[in-house]
Amino acid sequence: MGSDVNLHLGVVRKPYPDRIGVTTEDVAAILEAKYHIMAIFLELNADKIAGYVEDSLKDSLEAQVTGSPKPSLGDLEEKIENRFRQFLSKGDMEKLGYPGIPTQAALRGRSFGFTGPRSKRRKSFIDSGLYMSSFKATVE
Repeated sequence: MGSDVNLHLGVVRKPYPDRIGVTTEDVAAILEAKYHIMAIFLELNADKIAGYVEDSLKDSLEAQVTGSPKPSLGDLEEKIENRFRQFLSKGDMEKLGYPGIPTQAALRGRSFGFTGPRSKRRKSFIDSGLYMSSFKATVE
């Protein structure tokens, strides 16, 4: 890795099974425009992500000095992706007091593909789990 590190956050494009013509990219764009989920995630986790990058750079330098195989960026990307998934599953966005969060769908317990009432409120932005599971961090 060089001295410049570029981080790209997005989603892998997948269709929603029961929503004809709607993809994870569409949903991510809507959620980002309305709630700024990825931007807030990055802002709140900048120090943690910087630590991941530092560790990755250190491992890369160690490999270069010792002649070991250079570590892949996949581990770094996976750490960031797991952090984002934890961010959603722990309801970190809901703790910020951002307008409209928790979402009405989460408050009602409504979930994609589930038509009956739920006994427990779910976290916002996890609806089907497809948005969360398709999140992708790419480091260059």
